[in-house]
Amino acid sequence: MLQADRKGLPAAVFDTTLPPVGALAVVLGSPLGFENTVTAGIISGVHRDLPGSASTGTALVDLMQTDAPISPGNSGGAVIDGQGKVVGMSEAYIPPSAGAVAIGFASGATSASSTLTPTWCAPWAC
Repeated sequence: MLQADRKGLPAAVFDTTLPPVGALAVVLGSPLGFENTVTAGIISGVHRDLPGSASTGTALVDLMQTDAPISPGNSGGAVIDGQGKVVGMSEAYIPPSAGAVAIGFASGATSASSTLTPTWCAPWAC
């Protein structure tokens, strides 16, 4: 989540439909401690599932796949479309050590907005 030191900003707009494959995906976060980082890519797929592992045990289901870089520290950051709407929240990535290059995953905004209070506004939409 982001916090802005400005007053009177509109609440974030959460898109309740999944973006189409090929749509712009902008991911906000602080990968590896590099604060206020923005990465971009596309939505590579929808309705993806990641099985649970021995260490976490919990599967992640019905995710969007993106090639926008997601690294430690980006997880939990907003995923925004080309219209400035929040379409998801970054959750996971497959690391290069597993043979992957830029395979990240995000929950859809419908899932995220049901548990969050919108407090974020895209800088270009405020």
